[in-house]
Formats: sequence, C-alpha cells, structure tokens
Amino acid sequence: MKIRDKILKAEVAVRDRDCLARPCYRPRRDPGILIPGTGYRERAGGNGGYECGWREVHGCPHPPPPVRAGKEEDPTPSGPPWS
Repeated sequence: MKIRDKILKAEVAVRDRDCLARPCYRPRRDPGILIPGTGYRERAGGNGGYECGWREVHGCPHPPPPVRAGKEEDPTPSGPPWS
C-alpha cells in the first residue's frame, strides 16, 4: 500500500495507513534490487519512489509498535524505534 507522506511530499510504500505515525517508520528512496557482484539495479517498473526502509530491511515488527502522537517530531529517530 502506498500512503502520501506530507513531509516528503511523495507516496511511500508501507504496510498500513498507521505506519507513518509508528516509531519504526523510516522513509527512504527505493535503491532497487541488489545483485551480488554487480550492485543495485532498478526494480521492474523502474519508478524508484520511496519505501519504508525498516520494512524493506528487517520486515515489519510483529506485533506492530503503538502509534506515537505527533508524527511531526523527528522523522528519523536514532536507536531502537520502540524502546
């Protein structure tokens, strides 16, 4: 599912519409597909776009962390996101 992030002013691929307010949300540009020994290549479709980096690298946490109030705080907090 893609949801529009008001800060990035772009659509971001996420799990559900509450993801933008979760502490595990890490928007990043889609780097494509890693091919060992060659590097990154565009995915089929080639639009690039944005995705949740946490979801792409680690998978969504289960159960999902609680939604935090006021997403406009710091969009990229450091450290474990739900500790």
